[in-house]
Amino acid sequence: MVALLDVNVLIALIDSAHRFHRTAKDWALKNGSSGWASCPLTQNGCIRIVSQPGYPWPAPMQQAIQTLLSLWQSPHHQFWCDEMSLLDATAFDHSKIYGHRQLTYLLTCICWA
Repeated sequence: MVALLDVNVLIALIDSAHRFHRTAKDWALKNGSSGWASCPLTQNGCIRIVSQPGYPWPAPMQQAIQTLLSLWQSPHHQFWCDEMSLLDATAFDHSKIYGHRQLTYLLTCICWA
C-alpha cells in the first residue's frame, strides 16, 4: 500500500538534525519500496516550514526545494495531484470516516474505497 507522507515526515526525512530524522529514515528504508506519495499540500508545507527563519535549522529556499526534489525523484515515489474530493464516494469509503479528527486532507487519503 502506498503511504502518503505528511508534512512532518517529509521534514524529518530532509532535515538530518530533526529529532525524528533517524526514525523517518528507518521507516523509509523498511517501507519505502512499497511506495510513498506526496502531494502539492505536503510539498508546499515541507518547503515552507524548513525555509522559514523561525525554523530551528532553516534552509535557504532553493536548498529546501532541491533536497525535497531528490526524494521526489525516487522510483518509489508517486505524486498525487490535488484533484480529488472527499465527497467523491468512488475515491473514498465514507463508512471509514468516523470523526472530525480524520478530516484533514492528509488523513482522508487513507480512506480510499
